[in-house]
Amino acid sequence: MLRHLIFLGSIFLCACVQAQDGITVDAGSAPSAPPEAKAAEKSVLEAVIAEIRAELTVLEGQWEKDQQELSEEIRSFTESVFNAASKETDLRNQVTELQKKLDEKEFNRFEAEAKRDSLKSMSAAVGSELRNQIADLNDRFSTGVFSLEAPDFGPSLAAKLELENLDENRDIDFLLQRFNQVLDAAETTSSFKTDVQVVAAERRVVKADVLRLGLVDNYFSQGSFAGRLVKDEITGDTPEGLSEGLTSEQVRLIRDFVANPSAGGELPVDVSGGAGFASLAAGDSWAEWFEKGGNFMWGLVALAVFSLLMIFERVLVLFIKSMGIQASVDKVLKPLQSGDIEAAIQTARSLNNPVGTVMLAALENSDQPEEIIESSIEDAMMTVAPIYRSRLAMIALCAAVAPLMGLLGTVTGMIGTFQNLVIFGASDPRNLAGGISEALITTQGGLYVAIPSLLMRGILGSIAEKSVGKIESGAMSALIEILKMRGEIIDGDEVTTSESVIDSSPNDLLEEKPDATQDGVDLDSPEEERISG
Repeated sequence: MLRHLIFLGSIFLCACVQAQDGITVDAGSAPSAPPEAKAAEKSVLEAVIAEIRAELTVLEGQWEKDQQELSEEIRSFTESVFNAASKETDLRNQVTELQKKLDEKEFNRFEAEAKRDSLKSMSAAVGSELRNQIADLNDRFSTGVFSLEAPDFGPSLAAKLELENLDENRDIDFLLQRFNQVLDAAETTSSFKTDVQVVAAERRVVKADVLRLGLVDNYFSQGSFAGRLVKDEITGDTPEGLSEGLTSEQVRLIRDFVANPSAGGELPVDVSGGAGFASLAAGDSWAEWFEKGGNFMWGLVALAVFSLLMIFERVLVLFIKSMGIQASVDKVLKPLQSGDIEAAIQTARSLNNPVGTVMLAALENSDQPEEIIESSIEDAMMTVAPIYRSRLAMIALCAAVAPLMGLLGTVTGMIGTFQNLVIFGASDPRNLAGGISEALITTQGGLYVAIPSLLMRGILGSIAEKSVGKIESGAMSALIEILKMRGEIIDGDEVTTSESVIDSSPNDLLEEKPDATQDGVDLDSPEEERISG
């Protein structure tokens, strides 16, 4: 920079000197300097100019040198810039590639984390399922008969359950081994002796013969006691020997089979795990069932006894009175068909039964008009029919009252059950179910009384109506024979009409009352009744 200033100053000084040489002096101007002075000044100036020119030459050389250096520097810098730009492009490309790789690695990391979380969840689920399966095996087989044959089975399961974390590979193998152990036991049968709490013998602990039938059921036999062997739900130590729900024959079968399994035989098996036999054992006896029904059961008993007595009486009466009805009718009709009314009357009197009473009413009025004979038959039927139909209505009444009385007992029991719920709460639904079950006992008892009573009412009523129908048909046959003897009917059309009367139902015959008037006289009047009598 200093060189540049010196160079510019020298140029300015030369310009001033040249301007001085060219200046002219006018006539009126001041006198010029002597020539010697001018020459000296000129030489000085020339020397200065020469020095300046020399300096300028040096400066020009230096300028060219600096320019060359500057050009080299610019060229070098330009190359550096181009190189830097190229490097920048490369670096940008590298950064882009690295960013892509980073994104891929980040995506892979997310996938790895997701897989890790999934594996953790699967591992937790597997661990939970392992723990549940181990706990289930422990609950099922850690006590009872199976544990007596495999004493280390339960403790090994309990030790696994105490671990906070389970190793999948190792513990899955452990669980499979225990499952195989259980499956082996399920496929085999074994006999051995062990301590048993015999419930039927006041829970006395004795040595008993035990038979394990796979994993289906277990049996014991000790002296006169035999039955099923189950685990003790309270202590879980000594198994219990139960005989409840088993008949004496089933106990005998168990005793024989346990004593000699190789001989084979029959065994009572409860595939529900004991629930079936427990249900049978929990069943109430008739006395317990009656006691649960309450006071209303005594009323049902009274109805049942009353209905039973009437049914028994009706069975005897209908059995005795219904026997030989048709034979008695034929016995009276035989002399009547021969035209011997007196013999028929004597035969009817000798029968001494409802058939004879009705037939006699027709025969004794054989000389009376037809309407009077029919009226006599109807009066006799009104006397005879109650013999067969009486007390049937009372049996039907018992059949109707029994379920109503049972329902009343049920309603009363339900009220008491709900009152107990109000006082003690409904924390245990079994209390409510038990109360409702006991309340329904009276309805059950009422149906026990009503159904047989109603059934017997129908049967006995049918027998009674059939007997009454046979008697009335016989009486109508006697009437027809009387009318034939008197010549009041012809064997053609009238006989057919008489047969239709015989085939008609008893109820229709009783409902069809003739217009009992003749010659303006009311035949139903007391006077005419006395005449017909």
